[in-house]
Amino acid sequence: MLKSGVCGWMCDFGESVPLKHLPSTIPDPFYHALYPILWAGLNRQAIQQAKHILDNDDTLCNSDDITFFMRSGNILSPGISLGFWLGDQM
Repeated sequence: MLKSGVCGWMCDFGESVPLKHLPSTIPDPFYHALYPILWAGLNRQAIQQAKHILDNDDTLCNSDDITFFMRSGNILSPGISLGFWLGDQM
């Protein structure tokens, strides 16, 4: 995706906990609050891993320009997510 010139994306569905994959050791309300952070962290990790590839390759994306944004989150999300969208208000 990054090599094709797509330098950003909406990291949606961080509010949708995949119920069939819930760890049995974590209470549901806690996991519901934790899931957006895990989802944002996974996307941020993908960017970090791609940076060394992009910096050593002729691609349309500069590694410093890659971004993603989310609509889900909690008080810890600003430290992980790169941007936010308020969602469909109407």
